[in-house]
Amino acid sequence: MRMSNPLVSVLMTVFNGEKYILQSINSIIKQTYKNWELVIINDKSTDRTLRIIKSLKEKRINLINLKKNVGRTKALNIGLKNCKGKYVAIQDSDDLSLKSRLKNQIDVLSKDNKLALVFSWYKAIDKFGEVKKIFNDNISELEFNYTLPVKNLICHSSVMYRKSLILKLGGYPKNFIYSQEYILWLKILVKYKIKLIKIFLVFYRYHDMQLSNSKYQQKYIFVENLKILFWSIKNSLINKYNIFLFVRMFVINALRLIKNFFFELIYR
Repeated sequence: MRMSNPLVSVLMTVFNGEKYILQSINSIIKQTYKNWELVIINDKSTDRTLRIIKSLKEKRINLINLKKNVGRTKALNIGLKNCKGKYVAIQDSDDLSLKSRLKNQIDVLSKDNKLALVFSWYKAIDKFGEVKKIFNDNISELEFNYTLPVKNLICHSSVMYRKSLILKLGGYPKNFIYSQEYILWLKILVKYKIKLIKIFLVFYRYHDMQLSNSKYQQKYIFVENLKILFWSIKNSLINKYNIFLFVRMFVINALRLIKNFFFELIYR
């Protein structure tokens, strides 16, 4: 392939994703951009996930079947190290990409060497595939830079980044279980450029099986978010322009945690 048509690695981690993984993989197979590989890290699924993946006769799929469950962060880093492409696009195993996604993102990313990461607008769908919410904020680059340190604006499955730069940053932070991608975005923001592509390229699926949906896990997400907020202060990402947003997000997260605590206390 010519340099104008570089290999794109699509990175997918999966644990017990039998319900949606076939739809997710097919959305990559149908891409208009053809020079891709799909790196799937199967984190020791116990359902039919592995059988579904192996049933596909697609040569561009690189399946890495882990012998033990290592968790999402480590699985992402294993996948990242096994990606051969210059660019890496993330596709969670229950999400869907529009067929023009890879083409649109590589066109933008390849034209600006200062860009480390691009992401897009997306639509949130439920377990039936019905659109429940649309995320299409017309945010400016300046507003984005002020807001990201206090609020994650980036859908993981809408991301494409330069692999070499992410590896320089150490990949996904190993000490984060639920918010590993968010702290990675902030580390990128300190050194490089991030750009929003203002078109819909992804369907993000929200359902009961996701990591962050239980009240128990919300407690740890809250703690990780606090760690991220203080990391942002230390690295000068929180300043006079977004201190109000910082306080607001701190209060919202604290109130949510308190609400969940009393809910469990009353109904346990």
